[in-house]
Amino acid sequence: MESMTTSELLEFALMLRDDMEEQFEFWLSITFAVIVSSFFGRTRISPSWRVVIGCLYLLSTALFTVRYVMSSKNFQIYIEEALVRGAKWIDAASTMYGLRVTILIVGTLSTVWFLYADSKSRARDT
Repeated sequence: MESMTTSELLEFALMLRDDMEEQFEFWLSITFAVIVSSFFGRTRISPSWRVVIGCLYLLSTALFTVRYVMSSKNFQIYIEEALVRGAKWIDAASTMYGLRVTILIVGTLSTVWFLYADSKSRARDT
């Protein structure tokens, strides 16, 4: 990193911040896809397919979480180096990180609950 200028460090940090944003958006899209498909699929989705959908959703969530954390740690490395060199940076990254992790946990649990609880309530209705 010694050969990089401060502006290059900040540029990499911004690229990593954008990557974290994209990971969160992909996860959010998948979350809504699972909710919508289980809602509109109603009784057409068999219990075994709900298990498959749930497993794929959890694996995708795990993948996005790993990528998000990796990008976040790399972001911190580049920002810290730029700050050591005298760059000025005002950002709420730690607050955003905490909020996104909270949304990820609550959203994942809610989605899995909706996927399975919804099928139980529909089975009682029919």
